[in-house]
Amino acid sequence: MVHPRLHRPAALGMALAATGTALCLSVSVAWHRVPVLWEQVLGAAVAVLVTLGVHLLPALVQTPIRMGRGAVRAAWCLGASLLWLMGMMWVLYGHATFMLGVQANAGQARMDAVSSLFETQEHIPFLPTHSLTVIAQETTKLVAEQGRLATLSCETRCASLQAKRATLAARLDALSVEASEVRRWQAERDHQEQAAPREQARRDAARDDAVMATVATWVRIPVATLQWIMAVGLAVFLEGFASLCWVLALPQPEPHVPDPVTSEQLAVTDEAYDDNHMLLKEVPDVTVRNSSADSSYEVRLRCARQAVRSGQLKCTVRAVRHYLGCGSDAASAICKTLIREQEA
Repeated sequence: MVHPRLHRPAALGMALAATGTALCLSVSVAWHRVPVLWEQVLGAAVAVLVTLGVHLLPALVQTPIRMGRGAVRAAWCLGASLLWLMGMMWVLYGHATFMLGVQANAGQARMDAVSSLFETQEHIPFLPTHSLTVIAQETTKLVAEQGRLATLSCETRCASLQAKRATLAARLDALSVEASEVRRWQAERDHQEQAAPREQARRDAARDDAVMATVATWVRIPVATLQWIMAVGLAVFLEGFASLCWVLALPQPEPHVPDPVTSEQLAVTDEAYDDNHMLLKEVPDVTVRNSSADSSYEVRLRCARQAVRSGQLKCTVRAVRHYLGCGSDAASAICKTLIREQEA
């Protein structure tokens, strides 16, 4: 257990840490939201002021709320609550934007890693210059030419005829190899087209955090919705934690409550005053006795009358109750009696 003397320093340390973290988040969001330098500076200044206001307002407003009464206290509570809620909405928007941006950047990095691996493994080596149709047409022409040359007899230019036959054979072999490469390219392309949906599913899975995707499956909501809920929840926790720590860290004034008057301490003097509150006579002290309710009421009335005349007590039920340490009914009766005496 933390020693009571360490509560305030510990709360102050946690408040400074939480506020510093929140300030960094707010400044980062405001800085990257606009491209112009002076707009970035102004946005960062506004972010700092709003964040500090959200964190410190609940602690700073405790003093006027505790010291005020009635309509003044209600006005302070309403105004402070509206200001705090408006600032809280602005800060939550900025912090949630930062959290969602971080998650998106991490998901994009995982997608890029998967995409680069897929491109390295499944890269097509070349793009063919001729289609199989063109190759087939060329092959048909060469085969026809080869057949025509085969019908010729070797009489005078045998060497030239043999060279043409060899050239045709070589061109047919080349076309055969090119047709094989085109078929291989088409097979690779078909394989990639079939693998594209699977790879897209892998990239989508890599974009989402594994734990977040699992939890989203359990609760049956989209991953994007769960990410938004987690971002807003984290921002609410950070702001609420910082505000609470500042309330605990900053000293709060204690309301002054007069010590109740006990039966052992009530030894009053009945004094008579004129219209100018000048002392006319003094009656011997009367000691409080608990023998009957009438004597107790008279003693309390006499004590309250003396305190009201001397300016130590206001003629209200709450003030009389705290001053005499009696119940609300007795305090109300004493107040009514004093008011009638003042009106008379």
